Amino acid sequence: MKIFLQLCIPFMKRAFFIILSVLIMASCRQEPVTLCVLETTDLHGEVGAPMSKVAEYIRVAYKEYGDNLILLDGGDNFQGSPEVFYSNYVDTLNPHIYRQIFNMLPYSAIAVGNHDFEVGRKVYERVYGKIKVPVLCANIVYTKSKKPCFQPYAIIRKKGYKIAILGLVTPYALNWLPANLRKGMSFVSIDESAEKWVDHIQKRERPDLIIGLFHTGNGKTNIDSASWEAENIPGIDLICCGHIHNANLEQIIDRGGDTTKIINAGSKAEYIAKAIVSITPVDGAAPKIDISTELIKTDTLSRRNREYDEMIIPFMEKAKAYYDVPVCEFDTTIYSKDALKGPCGWTDFLHKSYKKITRTMGYTGSREVGVTIVAPSSEAVLHKGQLTIRDFIMLYPHEDKLSIVEMTGLEIKDYLEYVYSRPTDNPNMPIYEFDSASGVDYSVDTTQSYGNRVTIYSMYSGNKFYPDRRYLVAMNSFRAAGGGGHLGYGLGWNPEKIKARILNESSRSIRAMMMDIYSSEPIDVTPEATWKFEQQPE
Repeated sequence: MKIFLQLCIPFMKRAFFIILSVLIMASCRQEPVTLCVLETTDLHGEVGAPMSKVAEYIRVAYKEYGDNLILLDGGDNFQGSPEVFYSNYVDTLNPHIYRQIFNMLPYSAIAVGNHDFEVGRKVYERVYGKIKVPVLCANIVYTKSKKPCFQPYAIIRKKGYKIAILGLVTPYALNWLPANLRKGMSFVSIDESAEKWVDHIQKRERPDLIIGLFHTGNGKTNIDSASWEAENIPGIDLICCGHIHNANLEQIIDRGGDTTKIINAGSKAEYIAKAIVSITPVDGAAPKIDISTELIKTDTLSRRNREYDEMIIPFMEKAKAYYDVPVCEFDTTIYSKDALKGPCGWTDFLHKSYKKITRTMGYTGSREVGVTIVAPSSEAVLHKGQLTIRDFIMLYPHEDKLSIVEMTGLEIKDYLEYVYSRPTDNPNMPIYEFDSASGVDYSVDTTQSYGNRVTIYSMYSGNKFYPDRRYLVAMNSFRAAGGGGHLGYGLGWNPEKIKARILNESSRSIRAMMMDIYSSEPIDVTPEATWKFEQQPE
């Protein structure tokens, strides 16, 4: 009997602790709880005053909600400003500035963004490998093993309730990345991954709340969007998304009749997205979830965070000393927003720069590139006078290279039809999606139907334009890889066809090559007026 009791004691202890744990959890879950979920996303290198105000708002929220605060970030942080460029590539011996930010603020989880990969593994591992919080992405997998390259989801507990946070990124990032940056990695569609992992989480974790932290936009027409996932993948209570830089709130009824709230904080710390989640226990059933959402515009906040400023100011001073180095002189002032109205100094500057770069790549004489396609990277101004490294980083905030793509005349025409099918008077249309072409003489009549808006008269040189002839076209590597959907939606090209049509790519970034060129020769922004609007947008 004594031996029997000795054998039973370990099992009795285990059973006791299991019962005790269940009782503790049950007692904790008897009370309703209110959680505050805050989201930042697509910061794109913003580290200055807007982020200081965000930090102060988070401090006040933490003071109010304490451990019931859940702070999330939706990715795309390592490109877009001179400061983050400096931290990425110049100040490499010190901790990355976003490592410092993510460790200072009480983040619960961070998602991977497509642009985070474009800076290269050395850069993003300096952040991801050194922060205290989980970095989430379920649909980037190792090509051979098919296992996720990052942690697919995180589990956190608040007042006895179990909360799952699932991370996903737009799968188009596979097409937009150069092969050397995605070596050994594959991307799985969001709908397939969401269905798989939500089912896995529900069965294995049995959470009280599921939050989707998706680096993707929200729009019902796109299968790989937050709205589509909310409608077609039951079980997600709240989705925090981004990617499209358009701050908004949405409410979706899923197939089972349940409601999913969506919040999107936009970009560059212009907004903070907020969700107040009330969880109320229900006897014998899943708890009742109520969610209210709002957007807080950062420039309406008056206070900065002192601790954040103390951390960031020395870094900003070092970065400024680097990016204020002069590169060349500029004899005029140009505005990127003028690109929406027709030919302008900004786009002509880019067209001429692309042509110069192609010549350094060996495309001269009979191999000369006939057409260039450009778009402004952001809304910005280049002022008359001295241009510095900062100006060129603002001109090209991303690490785009120059690609040479083979296109027929008809494909060039169809590409432009897609461009000018987008309303230029839409305030939410990203300026970086509005392309123009140089090398061909054409006009645009937006009053005509799709397919009949663009008329190409000739090559700009005066030579005849042939719809069936193949031309060499220069465009940035993001667009050439399918970014923005111009080749996919506009021409119907699949990833295999896109890859087959890319003939060459510069070894260095467009920005670096432009700085090399203009450090030794003047800039010419005289408009060539290779196209015009027949009906000028207001």
